[in-house]
Amino acid sequence: MEECRACAHNDIEADMRAKLLLHELKLTVSTEAEDRKSINFKAMARSLVAVVRTQHHVDTTAPSDVPFGLTSETVRDTWGLNDTEQMSMMKEAMRVRPPHCPIQSLDYDQVLLPPEVEAGLRAKCELLCDTFYPLNSHTPLPASQLHRLPQELAAFQADVTAMEAKRDVLEAAVEGGLEEHIRLLTDMTKHIVSMIKYYRLDDVTIYSRLKMEFVQSCVAAMQKQIELLTTQLLLQTYPPHKLRSLAQLRLHLDQRYRMASQRNWEMRKELDKYRTSTSKDLRLLHERIATAQAKLNLGARHNIPLHPSQHEVDN
Repeated sequence: MEECRACAHNDIEADMRAKLLLHELKLTVSTEAEDRKSINFKAMARSLVAVVRTQHHVDTTAPSDVPFGLTSETVRDTWGLNDTEQMSMMKEAMRVRPPHCPIQSLDYDQVLLPPEVEAGLRAKCELLCDTFYPLNSHTPLPASQLHRLPQELAAFQADVTAMEAKRDVLEAAVEGGLEEHIRLLTDMTKHIVSMIKYYRLDDVTIYSRLKMEFVQSCVAAMQKQIELLTTQLLLQTYPPHKLRSLAQLRLHLDQRYRMASQRNWEMRKELDKYRTSTSKDLRLLHERIATAQAKLNLGARHNIPLHPSQHEVDN
């Protein structure tokens, strides 16, 4: 059952892709027929080969039916290959294929095409596949939508043409607006230059000089006012009796600092004398101090209260 569903799904997908490809062939022929100077027979041959390969790989179970109507007569009528001149030009275009690769086994990437043509065909095919048959869904499109795909493709082509026309109109409008803005900018520049020249005259210079002198006088007056306010603030914050108290306090602190420095120097001197002394009593005293310090450290680590012995107390 699952195999039958998969086969039916593959047949529907192949049918849709073949119809899209045939419609693309017809659209390309009708478009290039309007401009005979840009006929790309290599692209035409490439599309024909893709149609033949698609028809060859699709399994058709319906009896007495040509697959998708892609007979040789249909293809020749579609492309106008009954014309001898076009046929000879087609053969000349197909002559550029690799000599070791026959037309029946011509690979999709072995046909020589200009880069821009190949990029355009690739982008159009990707757009068709992504729009009409998303890869992230395994549900095939309904049959009614399959038959509407060629008409929708033609409508998309018409929309693209209309959008290109709108783009041309917008580009023209932008260019016109740019020219207008350039003209306005030029006029404004001329006006500004004339104003600069006018304000550089002597009578205007006299007015500017008087105004600058007035501004400088205002700045000097503000500086004097700031200096006066600062002086008043200092006098109110530190009156004479506060200044005398601060001076006495500073003198007292200086005296205490000198006394403390002298006492510190004397203590250091005595300590250096004890450190450099070779007396036996001092050496025993240092040993006792070191032993007591070690016991204190040990008791602090084990939280054990240490009490001096009677012998140590007597000593």
